[in-house]
This record gives sequence, structure tokens and C-alpha cells, in this order.
Amino acid sequence: MVCSLAAACITTGRAADDIVLADFEGRDYGDWKTAGDAFGAGPAQGTLPHQKPVSGYVGHGLVNTFINGDRSLGTLTSPEFTIKRKFISFLIGGGGHEGKTCINLIVDGKVVRTATGTHTTPGGSEDLAPAAWDVKEFAGKMARIEILDQVTIRWGHINVDHIVLTDRDPAEPAQDGELLYNGIRLPKNWPPRIANPKDRTPQTAPWLKHPPLVIPIDVGRQLFVDDFLIEKTDLKRTFHYPQKYAGNPVLKPETPLELNGGRLPCATLFQDGVWFDPKDRLFKMWYHAGWFDGTALATSKDGLHWERPQLDVVKGTNRLLPAEGHGQRDGCAVWLDYFTTDPAQRFKMFLYERPESKFNGQVFTSPDGVHWAGPIRTPTVGDNTSISHNPFRKKWIYSVRTGRDGRTRGYRECDDFVKGASWTPDELYHWAGADALDLPDPQVGDRTQLYNLDAIAYESLMLGVFAIHRGPANEVCAKLKQPKLTDLELAYSRDGFHWHRPDRMAFLAGTRKEGDWDRAYLHSAATICAIVGDKLYFYYGAFSGISPKLGGHLYAGGATGLAFLRRDGFASMDAGEKGGTLTTRLITFKGRHLFVNLDAPKGELRAEVLDENGNVIAPFTAENCLPAVGDGTRQRVVWKGADDLAKLSGRKVKLRFHLKHGQLYAFWVTPDASGASHGYVAAGGPEFDGPTDTVGASGR
Repeated sequence: MVCSLAAACITTGRAADDIVLADFEGRDYGDWKTAGDAFGAGPAQGTLPHQKPVSGYVGHGLVNTFINGDRSLGTLTSPEFTIKRKFISFLIGGGGHEGKTCINLIVDGKVVRTATGTHTTPGGSEDLAPAAWDVKEFAGKMARIEILDQVTIRWGHINVDHIVLTDRDPAEPAQDGELLYNGIRLPKNWPPRIANPKDRTPQTAPWLKHPPLVIPIDVGRQLFVDDFLIEKTDLKRTFHYPQKYAGNPVLKPETPLELNGGRLPCATLFQDGVWFDPKDRLFKMWYHAGWFDGTALATSKDGLHWERPQLDVVKGTNRLLPAEGHGQRDGCAVWLDYFTTDPAQRFKMFLYERPESKFNGQVFTSPDGVHWAGPIRTPTVGDNTSISHNPFRKKWIYSVRTGRDGRTRGYRECDDFVKGASWTPDELYHWAGADALDLPDPQVGDRTQLYNLDAIAYESLMLGVFAIHRGPANEVCAKLKQPKLTDLELAYSRDGFHWHRPDRMAFLAGTRKEGDWDRAYLHSAATICAIVGDKLYFYYGAFSGISPKLGGHLYAGGATGLAFLRRDGFASMDAGEKGGTLTTRLITFKGRHLFVNLDAPKGELRAEVLDENGNVIAPFTAENCLPAVGDGTRQRVVWKGADDLAKLSGRKVKLRFHLKHGQLYAFWVTPDASGASHGYVAAGGPEFDGPTDTVGASGR
């Protein structure tokens, strides 16, 4: 039913003293008055004809003015009610046209609070998101709510549901599970159980369906890879792709170990890892040397030119584990642990060895990445299992190859890497798999599978690489004497478990051309990327299929390549000559200096700061903002009449960016004038002495 305001219905899903103004569960709108044709005879029962799927509402009904598409107009007005609580909360989605597709609170005949949906340009979803007004100043006054649809252009409709008077500050998450650095509150039962691991329906990450009402931004650069931070915008999001290094491959089979007697030559990343080690100022690459043979180490001063150090493990080679006592290696991952208090465990390694009947997953530790103690055996896992570390939650993650529906991924989290190497079946959770948006290769036609899932902390989120297997099957590739097809696609997580994959284009792919060193079968480094100046360095393994002795083989010709991307350059929000704006959700920060990653050599960016009600806070106006111009990954934004943002520290505000003819990649507020983001720097780089950016422009 629609709760009568006079009856002041009490919800059972919230605090006991909450007052539900409307839940839109009835056949009609009850005491609410309609005008025009946008609202129909009663609440909609979910998605309307020709509309994108609507989600995020409560129960079965909601206000949805997509009747006759965006062509209908109208107003829905509540009866008067008394403001008896401190806040009014609601769910809202749809069009972001101010004053046109909105919900308003009217007190003394004036609109004192207003909110719109998110979208004004093509794209986007019909998800409803939580929103709220602080109404303490109107306590005891009579008020009305009106919902407007007064425009017939694109996104000319509004979705609203579950309007509630409450004393609980919606900005404070319910005391349930763990509260993360970015305002996300995890469920009490964590990790979550996936109801049907074989379901290939694409899922929306819960932190996008219901983002925090206030987002702290004190950790790292804030990226625009999704709408988590965006309340409304008319800028266009563009995804970007790396440029392969002209000097590729940076490592290819040359030593006797790597050449493998001419059968299956291999000097490649099979996850493994590439780190910049600040202890001795070197890039270090752990790699697969000779197919199913050894794990070896290469080093570099610049990340481009690599040497093979002569080590004392196997005299005269750069091999790390002797052949004696070890099986045939498969997947591997090496991690530099900045946080350990035990120097003997500064490096961690997971290694899969064959045959499965005798060896399987094994865990090693090392003080220097050369001399390894172990192994400690894990339960039975699939090949290409790897590891990662989530520093936001201080958890080690085992990314386990499973086979629930083809190749998929299991998830095991633990506080201690070594102790956590032992688990029971109920401690391994289904994590991810390929879904219906992972399309088959048109020339192969095989159903897609998730071959690998690697992850690392980058700035304010977890960056993931999904290796999508497009076939052919192993036995087919063996007959054809050619490598399998795996493309590398990016994913992003803000809770460390659920992944958002907004772009299904290959971030890195093989050429699929016979004779090319990177024909197919790409593997990301387990560590994904390093930072060198204004660039991200992505190292990857690839296979040519060329075997000097066999004439061709699916596992022959493994080498290592490198690709470059602008720092933070995964996605940008773009404006043309006419310009546009982007307004964030409510944020808080403890810093004082605003920085942006901006490419606008022929344009400009200005910023202004808004209060909770959308009013500009002087002197932080667009007019007072000195325009940021040019192309730079670390540009400070300043205002006339203010030294910095210090007086807004801890206050709930929004940022509105005004952009002309440019691309905005990221923003952050930092206590340091150097622009240090205090976010995570993936596998490191020459500027950094630890896991986070504490140096900014004053780096090495």
C-alpha cells in the first residue's frame, strides 16, 4: 500500500520509530495527488515497456514516470505532514535534470530541499540509489513532497521509492559489518556466498547499487572508472588502452634453461610478478623459464632493459629453485610484503607444481626473493592459482582456479599468508567467472571462461585483470600447434570482492597472427602494473607457438612484453568545446589541497565546492577558481581568496568540476602541497619507498 501520511505508517525494515511517508506498494497513490500523465493511475511494478531494467527499489512498487517513454509530463504531490524526525531518506534514480526530473521538499510554500536522478546523456542504468535530506532545522513544521517530471528530452523521467522520516543519520552506515576506508559497510557475513555460481548473468556491484551517502576520499586518487563518486554529469566517459612498447619483447628465451632444448622455449610471465624493490632500487621480474621447468629472476634499472643475475641457488644460472625435489612448475605469483614484521618473510610466493598426485599448491617465503623457505602445501587447487594482498583490509587473498562451470575462480581470504594456506572446503568461496557479456571469439565460437584473476591495490581501489579464455580447447590447440586465445580485460573493486567490469574490450590482446611473438595466450603479471613517472608499466606474457624442434606447439615461444598507459589513465570524463560539468556525491576529506589528473592543452578546468544542499560555498566558486590548463597527471586546483581547503576539512561537501575541451582522469584532496595521494602504488616504482604515494612531486 501507499502509507497515508496522516496515519504515519511505521516500517518494520528500519528503526522502530521511523515513519514511512510512502512505500508505493498499493494499486493507487492513496492520498497523493497526481497531475498530468507521467504517473499513471498508480505505482509502477518495476520496469516499464522499452525501459532499461530498473533495480534498487524496495518491494514491488515504485514511482516510475517512464510511461510512454520520456514523452509524458506530470506532478505527484503528497498531503501535508509534520516533520517529526531529523532526516528524510528515499531512493532515487532516472533523469538528472535540475528542477525538471526531481523530488522536492516544500516548507512554507518554498522548495527547501531537492534531489534529481543521475543521468542526462546516453548510457547509464535505471538503478535507484539511496539519498537523504537533513531536515532538523524544519522540526515541527508542516511540509509537502512533490515529485516532478517536467521535461520530454532524453532521460526525461524520474524513479522514486521508499520515502522515510528517520532520526538515524543516513550518512552513518548501520552497525553491521566492517566499515571500509571509502564509506562502504560490508555485510556481517563476509565473504558473501554466491547463490548460483553457474549463473552467467552480469551482476552490478552492490557499492554501485547503494553507494554510501557520504564517501571519505582520504585514501588515494579518486578514479572515474565507474559512477561511485558521481552524483550527476553530462561529461562522456572514455576508456583508454595501453600502447605496446616498440622494443618488445623485453625478455625472450636465450639461456639454456629458457630455450628448453628447442622444444618449448619460454621466458615469460605466467602470473609470477614484477616489482620495483626500493631496498636496492631495482625492478625485479620473477618469470617462467623453460616450459614447466624453472622459476627465474631478472633485474632492471629502468624497467625496459633486463639482465639475468648469476645466483648461488643453481650455480651459473638465475634459477631460484633447484630441479631436485621439485615438480614441473605451472602458475606462480610472487609478492613483496611491505607490511610484514618478519624480515625472513619479506617476499611471499605461491607455486603450482605438477604432477598433481605428488605436488600441487605450495607456499614459500624469502628475505630477498632469491632464497626461499618452504614449501607449505595448500589443499588441492587448480593450475594458474595465484595470490594477492588487499591492504585496505589487511587480508591475503588466494585466487584459486576452480572448475564449477568451466574455468572459474575461488576466493580465500586470511590474515596470515602462511597460516592461511590451509583451509577447509567451506572456507573457499566462489568468486568470479565469465558471464554473458564475455562473448565468444567469432572465429572459434567456444564459450568463454575465466582463465586467471589477478588483483592489486592501485590508489583508492583494487585493480583486477580478468584473463578471458576464448578457446580453442587444449586438445584442439594441440592438433593445430597454436596457442590458446586469452585476452586481458580490466576490472575494478571497491570492496575487494565484487568486481565492476564496465568495458569488455580487451585491454591487452594477442595479434592472432602466425609468426608474431605475441600471437596469443596472454598472461598478466600477478602484480599487474608499476608506476614510472607519469606512466603505468604493464608487463605481460605472451606466446608465439613457435617451437624450433616441434614446428609448433600451443605452449611454445613464451616471451615477456611491456605496454604503457597514462597514470590513472583507465578512464576519463571528457568535454568538448561547449563544456560540461561533473558533480560528485557528498564527500569528506581531511586534506587541504585539491589536485587533478587533467589533459586539457586547449581547454580548461575549474572547480567549485557545494554544501549538502547544493549551494556554492564562497570563496570556492567556479568564478574564483584559477583555470587548470595543459596536460599533467598532478595539477593543483586553487581559488582566489583562499589559501587552501583547510576550513572545509571534515565537512560534508560536493565538488563540481567545470570542464571545457579536455579529459579529467582523477581528483584527490591531500594534506601535502606536493600532491602526494597517500594511495597505493600497485607494484611500486622509482619514486616510491613504500606501498603508498607519500612523496608526490617531491619524489625521486
